[in-house]
Amino acid sequence: MAVSVTSWAGLWLGLVASAVLLASVSGFLFPTRYKVFEDHLAIETALGTQRRAWSSFRRADAGRRGVHLSPFSSRSWLDGTRGLYLRFGSNRDEVLAAVDSRLAANREERVSGTSRQAHAELEESRAG
Repeated sequence: MAVSVTSWAGLWLGLVASAVLLASVSGFLFPTRYKVFEDHLAIETALGTQRRAWSSFRRADAGRRGVHLSPFSSRSWLDGTRGLYLRFGSNRDEVLAAVDSRLAANREERVSGTSRQAHAELEESRAG
């Protein structure tokens, strides 16, 4: 007489491992769409949409297949983990122009914001 014992734990573990593996390689298996808006960048994948404000980027480094957007003003060893790689399609020039205009607007906004803050501090020191 044979007794059969089924372990559901092994089945669930296999399903969870498969889901984790699929999620980790989804960027290679499913399409990714990038949408450029005036105030943010949207990255649409099979797992959802991520939004990043243009104000979070300080530098752009263009390459052959895309442009790396970094939150640091100069090169850092954290660029790979904190930045975002925006891939080109057939519209390389259009993407670079959009990125350049958004980052230029950010630089102007930061400079004028710093100037306003410095001006306010100067007025406070004169008044006090």
